[in-house]
Amino acid sequence: LSEEVMLGAVTFGHDAMRPVIQAIIELAEAAAKEPWDVAEPAPELAALKTRIDALARTGIAVLPFDNLSADPENGYVADGMQEDILVQLAKVRGLKVIARASVMAHRPKPGGPPVDLRRLAADLGVDKFLLGSVRRAGAQVRVTVQLVDAESSAAAWSESFDGTLTDLFAMQSRVALEVASTLRASLSPEERMALQATAATGNAAAYQAFLKARALVMDASSTRRGLDEALGLLENAVTADPHFAPAHALLSQVHSLFFLWGRDRTEQRLASTLRAAEAALRLQPDLPEASLAMGNYFYRGFRDYARALPHFRRALELVPGHADALFALASVERRRGQWDEAARLFRLAAEASPLDPIAHYNAINTLQCLRRFEEAWRMLEPAMSRMPGHPALTSLKGELFLAWHADLGPMRADLTSRAPGLPTEDLYVWDWIRLLLYERRFDEALARLRASSFTLVDGQLQYLPRALVEAEILTQARRPDEARPHWERAHAQLSDLCAHRPEDARLRGVNALALAGIGQGERAVAAAQAAVALVPLEKDAFDGAFYLERLALVQLRSGRREEAAENLRRLLELPCLTPPNHFSLSPAWETLRDEIQPKAQ
Repeated sequence: LSEEVMLGAVTFGHDAMRPVIQAIIELAEAAAKEPWDVAEPAPELAALKTRIDALARTGIAVLPFDNLSADPENGYVADGMQEDILVQLAKVRGLKVIARASVMAHRPKPGGPPVDLRRLAADLGVDKFLLGSVRRAGAQVRVTVQLVDAESSAAAWSESFDGTLTDLFAMQSRVALEVASTLRASLSPEERMALQATAATGNAAAYQAFLKARALVMDASSTRRGLDEALGLLENAVTADPHFAPAHALLSQVHSLFFLWGRDRTEQRLASTLRAAEAALRLQPDLPEASLAMGNYFYRGFRDYARALPHFRRALELVPGHADALFALASVERRRGQWDEAARLFRLAAEASPLDPIAHYNAINTLQCLRRFEEAWRMLEPAMSRMPGHPALTSLKGELFLAWHADLGPMRADLTSRAPGLPTEDLYVWDWIRLLLYERRFDEALARLRASSFTLVDGQLQYLPRALVEAEILTQARRPDEARPHWERAHAQLSDLCAHRPEDARLRGVNALALAGIGQGERAVAAAQAAVALVPLEKDAFDGAFYLERLALVQLRSGRREEAAENLRRLLELPCLTPPNHFSLSPAWETLRDEIQPKAQ
């Protein structure tokens, strides 16, 4: 990283910067010899400036490939071809290659209008697009690709390739080399060797299982259900070909997601994560995804940032500007409490993937935690223009205006316009209940819950069964007698889960609320303290603040007002997810409000 120079959103290695540096030197020498009018520079100086601009902005987006196969289920082959060519091109340091998340949203809809390449080029900051199609018939595959100029839509190069499924690796390398040559990107011997690397597997069944699994993992809508299927496919892939490094790397990532999302936080799951990551690194040490997998083993499994960071940095060295590596580094720095560095890295991740809503969400959310609200809005507003109507961004606007201005209008506007059931039925209902509690419309909140099929919010920080949510509404409405049976039912569910999963801080935290709700104050505070001990601020500045807030609420409901106020004052001095205006608006904190007095922003 120390030998890289950031030039706007483009990351160049030392070798790739030499032409830029030489052109700058020539420009400076020419200007010294012959002063020129800035408005009308001499032709030779203008040519040198053009060279610098071209070197600094050569960019390409690999758009989703069309699936022309008779069977629409073969779409995963087209997606796999696009992803692998994108990864190959990203190895060329002289190119700015847009991350996959930014281009997948622009897959043309059946019967819909074609993509406006000129407008998309402006949004992404690229000059060229790689378009393609895949037609599969049995074992045979035909791939057609063309390199298109964003301004004129003219094809600079095109070609068709025929072969079998396992020939796709050779096709990908040929396409990457041809594109780099056409764009006149200077290839180092190491880069050329990387592009000509041998196939990752010669086993068609293994490759097909891998492509299907990767499509499931990359599809954000698949979430937990998709992981189950992906896990089985990847285990089949590495059984069919034990030397298939990318399959081992993805298998490790899936195992670590099972652990992260609380599906399985056993030592056996962590051992499977490590075993697959080690296999990927042993088989292909220069595979960026293998380094990311090993980094996530330490990060997701242990919050061991010191051991995770070198692996994430290694992935970034292998592919400068790698959006996933930048995102991982930013996530680690945020949890380490290095908030300014996290904000910088999340912004770089968003620049590497200009139309990725999750990268933007985390960049803006981090600025919000830092209470840099104007800066957050300056980033959110254009992102919403480029990705209109995206639920992650419209909901973030609601959270930002609540934090910044104590204004609930954008939150209500988002929920009113959002399609019911997005992103899931349970989260949709919970978002409405949060708003109605802020507005003190308790009967409406109860009616919405009781009319819904709400079962459970099961996220990285929250675990909210239906009984607990109903109890919370009634408690904030100051109807403790009605709330108590719901707290008892929630406690019965949660205490059993805590016994089987004692390491899950989410469960301990919500069980503490249930204990406070049934009048078991001492046990409630002890349970909340146990959750904080599992995720202390010193170990995780991001999640730790959430558990400290939960402890303060349990202390308040257990009659320990001074301790609760002290913890909230501490939170108000730290960057955290919960803004000061939450404590001003929420009925949960009404009895403590005068003792907190958040500073005006």
